[in-house]
Amino acid sequence: MDDKQLNTALRGSGINDQEKVTALNDLISANRVLVSVNEKGLPLYRFQNEESAKRMGRMDPEDFAVYEKIEEARDRGITANDLKNKLQALGFNQTVLNKVLKRLEKEGTIKKLKSMQQKHKQVYMLMEVEPSSEVTGGLVNHEAFNLDVIEVVQDRVCEYFKTHGDTSYREIALYIRQMGGLMQNSADFKEEHIRQIVQVLVFDQRIEAVGVDVFRYCNVKYPYSVTYSGVACSVCPIRAQCGPSNLVNPKSCEYLQQQQ
Repeated sequence: MDDKQLNTALRGSGINDQEKVTALNDLISANRVLVSVNEKGLPLYRFQNEESAKRMGRMDPEDFAVYEKIEEARDRGITANDLKNKLQALGFNQTVLNKVLKRLEKEGTIKKLKSMQQKHKQVYMLMEVEPSSEVTGGLVNHEAFNLDVIEVVQDRVCEYFKTHGDTSYREIALYIRQMGGLMQNSADFKEEHIRQIVQVLVFDQRIEAVGVDVFRYCNVKYPYSVTYSGVACSVCPIRAQCGPSNLVNPKSCEYLQQQQ
C-alpha cells in the first residue's frame, strides 16, 4: 500500500505521525515491511511474513532481490530473461543474475523446470511451490503419453530424493500422486505409471535401490548422451502388448519413427 492508503487504514487508531514513522522503521529493520517506490516516486509498503523476513535476513541483497521476483511469479515461474528485465533497474547484468540463480539452486531455495506453455523454456520458481498445469502440461494428452511432461516429473522426483535421502517406493508414489496438474484426470495416474517412472530413473542411474522398494539419489553426472528414458518404449503405457506380430509393434510405432 502507499502512504495515503496507510494513513486511511490508521485513521481513528490514535497513532500519530511520529509513532507511525517509528513503527515503520522498526518493521523495516526487522524485514517485516519492504519499501519500494511507485511511478510517481512515492513510497510503497509491502508486509511479509516472519518466515520470509528471516530468509531475507540470511540472504545477500542481490540474492533476495532475485528471490523476491521468483516468489512473485508463484506457480507459473519466471524465465531468466524476464528476471533480467525486471532487475535491470537494480543494476543486474546477465553474469550477476546467473551467479545468483546458481547459488539459490545449489542451496535448494529455487528450482528450474521446463515450461510446457512457454515453448519448453526453463522457468524458475520457489522449491516449495507446486507448478501450475500450464507449466507441467499433462502426462496424458489425447490418450498418448507426453514425454516432455514425464521428464518434468522425473526431474521433480530426483529433487525429492536429493532433499529427503533414502525414500521408500510408497513415499515417492504418494509424492507423485500429490503433484497435481500432471494428468488430465488424477485418477489416471496408475500404479504402472509410477513404477515406470521409478524404474527409468534407476536404469538412467539417477537413483539407486538400497533395499526392497527403497531408493536414494545417485550422485552422478547427468544427463548422459544416451539414456533409457530417451527411448519412447521406456514410458509407453501399452508396451506389454507390443510385439513383432502384434497389432502394436515396433515397425508401425509412430513414436519410434519420430526418434529415428
